[in-house]
Amino acid sequence: SVASCVRGSSITTRSFSLRNNKDFICEWIDWLFQQSVVVYEDKLAYSCVPANVDNNINTITVLGFNSSRFDSNLFKQYFNHSHWKVECNSIIGTLSSLKQFILASTQYNTRLRFIDAQAFVAGGTLKQFGKDFGDADNSNKGIFPYEAITSVNYNEVLSRSEPFEYNDFYSYLNQCNPLSKQEYEQYVEDSKKY
Repeated sequence: SVASCVRGSSITTRSFSLRNNKDFICEWIDWLFQQSVVVYEDKLAYSCVPANVDNNINTITVLGFNSSRFDSNLFKQYFNHSHWKVECNSIIGTLSSLKQFILASTQYNTRLRFIDAQAFVAGGTLKQFGKDFGDADNSNKGIFPYEAITSVNYNEVLSRSEPFEYNDFYSYLNQCNPLSKQEYEQYVEDSKKY
């Protein structure tokens, strides 16, 4: 799944998931292009630079965090797809670690510049990025039972209404459960509200 927040004259958030559409990456990229037109029009409304000047004002930045090594590799197959293609001279980094690339569309007069923000912030952490970019403290990322969900069982597991078991949170990478028993009991109580 992927979720995006578009910040212009208003804020729009939307998520896309394999559970709803097998082609969710294409749906997401197309939605980003649709939203890029709104952001472009906002830029024109607040800019003193004429639209006909070659100033790249139609290039809309899409920020990811730590996306160069993981996220962007998952959707490389969609770089040249439907009405968009990657601009070859826009790639910064390597094909296995993309720090930047630009998608150009034949349907929209905007371009999407995907940037891994981690490569451009002091400190290089998500917490520091939140402070640098939005003056926000987003240090509480939360805990998710990543290893309980696989590409085979994702629909069944994510469709359940009962809370995850304590052992579902166990991390084989870290060789521990990040939740204490007390935190797990609080999670079970909180899950009753949803």
